[in-house]
Amino acid sequence: MLDRKLNTLFLLTICVFSSNAVAHANVKPKDVTDNYSGRQYKENSSAYIDLVLSHGCDGEATVHAAVLIPNSNDLSGLTSSGTGGSHAGNALMGVKARTNGNWKKIRYKKGQVPTFYNHGEKQEDARAIHWKHGYVPDNMFETLTFRANTPRLEGCVAKLIVNLPTVQYCTKRKVKAWIKELTSTFSEQVISAGYSPYIEVVRDLENNPLAEECSNGEAVEVYPSSDEIDRYLGVRKAWKK
Repeated sequence: MLDRKLNTLFLLTICVFSSNAVAHANVKPKDVTDNYSGRQYKENSSAYIDLVLSHGCDGEATVHAAVLIPNSNDLSGLTSSGTGGSHAGNALMGVKARTNGNWKKIRYKKGQVPTFYNHGEKQEDARAIHWKHGYVPDNMFETLTFRANTPRLEGCVAKLIVNLPTVQYCTKRKVKAWIKELTSTFSEQVISAGYSPYIEVVRDLENNPLAEECSNGEAVEVYPSSDEIDRYLGVRKAWKK
C-alpha cells in the first residue's frame, strides 16, 4: 500500500478537537451538517479554510502571520484536475485569500508548481499567503480565511492529508512556527515539534468509488520541504530564537 509522508507547520481547528489542538493556531470547524468532519473537505470541490490564531507568542501580540501551501509535490497518478481528470492535480489549487481589514497588507508569494488545470492550464500558483502589519493581542483571536480548489483523488487514494505550515511573528521579535521539524531558519525553540495544522481531502465514494482491489483505500500525506518552509515563510533571520 502506498504511503507518502510530508510534514507541516501550523494548526487547523476542526470539529473533533484534541487537547493539543485547542491550545494553538488551528482551522475553524465547518458550521454545517454533512458526512465530513470539520477537518475534511470533499475532493474536486472548493474548500473555504479558516485559519485561527488563538493566541500570540508567549504573551506577545501577533503582527504578521503566514501559511505555506504544499502544492509543489508531484502527485501524478494520485490526483487529477480538469474535465475528466485531464491534468494532474496538486494538493490545493487556485488559492485566494479573503479580504481582511485588520491587516494593512495581504501578499502572496508565488512559485512554480506541477502543471494543473484551473480555468486553463497553469504552472504557477500561490505558494504562501502573508498577512502583514496587523495587531492581534495575545488575549484575542483572529480568523484568516482563504479559498482553494481540491483535486480529484485517483487510484487507491481514499484520503489526502494536506499539511499547512504556519508562522506567527509577534512583538518583541517573538516567533511561533507551527511546523513539525526544525529548519535552518526556525530553531527548535520556536517550532511545534511533530505538529502542524492540516486538512483532509476525502474521496467522494458515491461518485468516484474505489476499485475492488483497493479495499478501503490508502492515505497520502503531503508536507513541504525544509527549504520551501524557509523560502516562503521566513521573514528575518534575526527572528530565529
